Amino acid sequence: MVKSKKKKELIPQPNSRFLRVKCLNCGNQQII
Repeated sequence: MVKSKKKKELIPQPNSRFLRVKCLNCGNQQII
């Protein structure tokens, strides 16, 4: 069930995760 939750979270808003990971260069190191 944990894998399902992770997949569901990445599917509904994958842009959000990708943008946050890319924002690491902007100085947003809160995701890591």
